[in-house]
Amino acid sequence: MKIKITLIFLFLLPLSLLYAQGTFDCMPGQYDNRDGGCVDCPVGTFSSQQGQLQCEPCAIGTYQDEPGRSECKTCPPGTTNSVEGSASIDSCIPIEEAPLMNRWSLLLLAGFVLATGFFLLRRAKQV
Repeated sequence: MKIKITLIFLFLLPLSLLYAQGTFDCMPGQYDNRDGGCVDCPVGTFSSQQGQLQCEPCAIGTYQDEPGRSECKTCPPGTTNSVEGSASIDSCIPIEEAPLMNRWSLLLLAGFVLATGFFLLRRAKQV
């Protein structure tokens, strides 16, 4: 009886280790569902490497409207989205231009930095 239990244990241990590590070498765009096979990543997600156990959500500024993909699509130029896992190009909205006040603030800051640099350079030459 003891020998049978030992043999069963020795047989099941390697199987359990294989199962814990993922027994399926799923292709990019798929993940191992741990129930006996590879499954396509759903829309809004991707898997870029072989043998992944889960899909990753698309990053902000990207989307994926097709299942089973290895990368996400970038929003068209001049657009972005604000959430991870976007599943449609419709989530990409136009990027609003910076308000005029912000542009003036940047110009004033750049002028101040240049003026300070010239002042310090001039002062260093006098010393």
